[in-house]
Amino acid sequence: MRVRGDGRRYTFNLKPESANPDDLYQGVLAPPAGKWVTIGMPISSLMLSRRGKPQVRRSLDGSVAMESVGFLLANDDEPGSFRLDVAGIRILPFGMKPGGAGRSGA
Repeated sequence: MRVRGDGRRYTFNLKPESANPDDLYQGVLAPPAGKWVTIGMPISSLMLSRRGKPQVRRSLDGSVAMESVGFLLANDDEPGSFRLDVAGIRILPFGMKPGGAGRSGA
């Protein structure tokens, strides 16, 4: 994903189409303030939660359709405004790195 933050931590939410409507895969990102950066977040690094509680990990494979993506301010008691600009989000095939490089030897 290509983002520009404000120095705060955010949670990235990825909601798959699943039998349980409360399933949500989450990861944390902390882009530097005022600077555009590209952040790679492997799907395998995302934690499964249900109604805010961590769950036993279930594999999320490339065949699962995604219902939505979202961001939220992560555990931040800092008063005042916040800003996270998102220029783009891509889900790459397994093994492909941002910039188009695939697995070594593939």
